[in-house]
Amino acid sequence: MCAAAPGGTFRLFPLSFPPRNCSVKIATKIAEEAYRAHTASTYPEPEDKEQFIREQLYNYDYDGTSALPSRCEGIPLGFI
Repeated sequence: MCAAAPGGTFRLFPLSFPPRNCSVKIATKIAEEAYRAHTASTYPEPEDKEQFIREQLYNYDYDGTSALPSRCEGIPLGFI
């Protein structure tokens, strides 16, 4: 889906729909087709494919802690 953006440009994803969610939806459809065609590589087949895919994603939330070493705290990111 393309959406018109300011300045005459177009976006593949509308601003109200984050790309990560769109990617999960696409991956879910691919997984459904792979199981239907018996070409999937993960068995047994997960009941909730979307949830299974979301569980495989990298979690970049750090629960309020910094991912940087303590010696880097307080240094502006442009200087690291």
